[in-house]
Amino acid sequence: MISLLLTTCISVAPLNIDPAISSLEGTFSQSIHMPGTLIGDYDAKTNPEGTMTRPGVWGGSGNEPVSCTIEPVLGGDFGGQLNGTVDFEWLSDELMTLSELSLSAFEKGQAIPLNVIFEYETFRSIAPDSLFVGGFPIEIPLGEGMMTSLTIDLPVPFDLALKPINVFEWSFSGEVPVIITTSFTFFETDTGPIPTPAILTLQGSIVMVNDERIMYATSSWDVSETVEEPPFYFDNLPLELPTIVPPGDFAGVLLSVAADEATSTATGDLAFTASGHTEGVPGDANGDGEVNVSDVLAVISAWGTCDGCPEDLNDDGAVNVTDLLDVIANWS
Repeated sequence: MISLLLTTCISVAPLNIDPAISSLEGTFSQSIHMPGTLIGDYDAKTNPEGTMTRPGVWGGSGNEPVSCTIEPVLGGDFGGQLNGTVDFEWLSDELMTLSELSLSAFEKGQAIPLNVIFEYETFRSIAPDSLFVGGFPIEIPLGEGMMTSLTIDLPVPFDLALKPINVFEWSFSGEVPVIITTSFTFFETDTGPIPTPAILTLQGSIVMVNDERIMYATSSWDVSETVEEPPFYFDNLPLELPTIVPPGDFAGVLLSVAADEATSTATGDLAFTASGHTEGVPGDANGDGEVNVSDVLAVISAWGTCDGCPEDLNDDGAVNVTDLLDVIANWS
């Protein structure tokens, strides 16, 4: 009888996550390897006093590109409210199918510390005259980038084991495959969505309270993923490089690079409470999932004024012949 009741009531509509009591916290690192070139911002017509660059210790002539790589690294702690929906279908007292899990955070974005690892071949600059000794990485703190979104989605339905706790409460647990998608902004440029497959260790409980179903869940994950050739690049991005030999000046250069891979690592913990109201079987006055003589007896026993009682099937504040006709009309 319990299985019939749950199949009727629990597969009606998705549950809404309450952001006031649902949260996500974790640590994240996103690095993007971007090879390319830099070149002085000199232009004979528009910037004749600009910088020229020349590869090598002694340089050559004119304004020539210099090979380089940059690797923006966003990393740090994050946290905030969690929104979304979850839905499931009850198969038995020991098994349910999680049919929807859609979680999102950071609707307004979240600041994350930003560093750039910069490496270039040795080159000379003209205006100012300086030698930039390269061949080793230089880490430059650039303040903050922005994590603009983080979503967690179930790609396909997934079965979860159930364990009855009492008549109206069950626990569940399982290793749920999901896609964690992040996006960032730095240098006023959007990385676009970066999806990462992950496994959520999901556990919690489901409680039935009158016509409401409530899911309490917690989870954690630890993932690392590399995406080849993400759609992220800079084209002639102006930079001011501080001179090394001699120090005290700045060389104006234009940076052009394109990403060849992006690596993401993340650990996180989340907790959410989701709830929704069920719609019972029409005419089912006693909530057992069937409409039969038991419902007739339930209506008769509650006859009269009865505000809010389950036998008042049309919610008019009284149990009377209208409710009895509702039972008969939906007999099963």
